[in-house]
Amino acid sequence: LGLPEDSFCLLYMGSYHRQQGVDCVLPLCKELKDRIPNLRFLMTGAGKAKEELEAEIHKSGLQSHFHFTGSLPPDQLGEAIGATDIAFSPVHPEEAWRTELTFPQKIVEYIACGVPVLAMGYSQVQKEMITENGCGTLIDPGEGFVDRLAETVVQWHGNPEQRIEMGKKASDLSRTRYNYDS
Repeated sequence: LGLPEDSFCLLYMGSYHRQQGVDCVLPLCKELKDRIPNLRFLMTGAGKAKEELEAEIHKSGLQSHFHFTGSLPPDQLGEAIGATDIAFSPVHPEEAWRTELTFPQKIVEYIACGVPVLAMGYSQVQKEMITENGCGTLIDPGEGFVDRLAETVVQWHGNPEQRIEMGKKASDLSRTRYNYDS
């Protein structure tokens, strides 16, 4: 994937448009860049807001913290997810109400690969799946969400044993409850 071996990597997987919350990654990077110098956002997917985001990243001088792969074929998604320390599923705060009505397939894919999930939204289903099962956490996308995201990332960064344990719980959960058979 072209990532430096010592990277602390957050994955964004999805399309680049407002509803998906892709505009949350740059403010989060700005908050974390000094606290986690080896931070990298692995950005997969495509969409009309991708070029706009890349321009904002270059304008801010933070391009060394981002690695864009474009859309990956399905057989490479597991490798991309598995190469990360945290799988990120943001949502734009004004679109967060949609989390009650939809369920991101990427969260199931994240847990199946045994990666801790950092998600945003209000969905009780996601809260149960991620937070209550110990696979990660669901952050309220209301005012101050960037600070809550950053504090969670910093805490997880400093506790690799916790990330490993969340990953194990996620992987076990995907085999027992969130698989294609069930």
